[in-house]
Amino acid sequence: MIGRLSREMLRRGSRISVAVAWATSHNDVAQVLMLRKVQPKIARLVFGTTNGLTEPALLEHFIGHPGARAIWGNVPMMHAKVFLFESKRHWSALVGSSNLTGGGFERNIEAGVFVSGGARGADAEVLGSIKKFIDDVYQMGDPITAKRLGEYAVTRKKTMKSMPRKAARRRTGKASTELESFDWTAYVNAIKKSDGAEERLDLLETAQRWLRKTDGFASLNNKKRQLLAGLVIRNPRHEETAEGEYEEHWAAFGRMTAARAFWTAVNEHGDQVGKALAAIPSRGEVSERNYLDFIARLKRAFAGKVTFKIAVASRLLMMKRPDVFFCLNSKNQHSFRQAYGARRITIENYWRQVVERIQGSPWNRDMLMSPPKRGLAGRLWRNRAAMLDSIYANWD
Repeated sequence: MIGRLSREMLRRGSRISVAVAWATSHNDVAQVLMLRKVQPKIARLVFGTTNGLTEPALLEHFIGHPGARAIWGNVPMMHAKVFLFESKRHWSALVGSSNLTGGGFERNIEAGVFVSGGARGADAEVLGSIKKFIDDVYQMGDPITAKRLGEYAVTRKKTMKSMPRKAARRRTGKASTELESFDWTAYVNAIKKSDGAEERLDLLETAQRWLRKTDGFASLNNKKRQLLAGLVIRNPRHEETAEGEYEEHWAAFGRMTAARAFWTAVNEHGDQVGKALAAIPSRGEVSERNYLDFIARLKRAFAGKVTFKIAVASRLLMMKRPDVFFCLNSKNQHSFRQAYGARRITIENYWRQVVERIQGSPWNRDMLMSPPKRGLAGRLWRNRAAMLDSIYANWD
């Protein structure tokens, strides 16, 4: 609703003024602002750059524009979100919580107040107040030049690279950096710097091939079921299995061997485990209802005699949909909870404490409109939730 309204006002208005905290190019409103025929209409355009969350590629479109400025750095923190559209006899303004991002205008739950009026009387006074606020913010900024943008891009890159490490670092009595602080580029860089990323990707892609080429988990032989489930016995010699896979590789996302009842469920009740996984769609959207159905069915595989932990359930979920689910285990849970500010994670709250937090992260949501398809970026996108293990697992 907010995005549609703003796009319409952008096209109608003859004078446009905008002040926003953060901005990216992956949304329809920004795409309209970048149009050559629209840029002459821009009277004031002010971007905040706190924590490097505004995209340099977007700022580049406004180099040299007399009405465009940026508040470089974190002090003072630019946090306003004001959009003003004027014509000769009428004006409209949107003031609210939406940044100029894909999340702000297309996916998040946002709130905003839309006001409009004429050119006289009380309406004119309100218009004057809004314009004065934007002008005051504009005066706090500096012109967008190629030199200044280059400096910002370098600083931003360093900031983005450091944030995932800070988020994963264990601390005592201190909160770690939240994942709201980095974008897709930072996510990819963090994976590249991690150990065993290629091995993890190969493993996930192998799992997908196994599950696609058959009727699902239940039709696999016991060895493949065990590998998918993380029931991997330590194999220091890395001996190859009959399936041509090195067992030890399948421990990349943690071992589930301590869960004795899991061995029984996988080996003797594979059909029930398969029915549980069938509750999760192979493609497209996965809902909380799908997750709850999976849990209810998985309990049947354990014959109701034991309660399984989230590590077991999330391991299976991750193998089915690595783009949605993150395998939580003893090696990554502490760092993940710190990074996302999550409470103790259980079967009951996993969807909201883990899945929804991942889906709401900028590095994830801002790429949904134009996801990468090729190369390493494409592989990471298809396995994005699962690959967080590369950032947060602590094997020390």
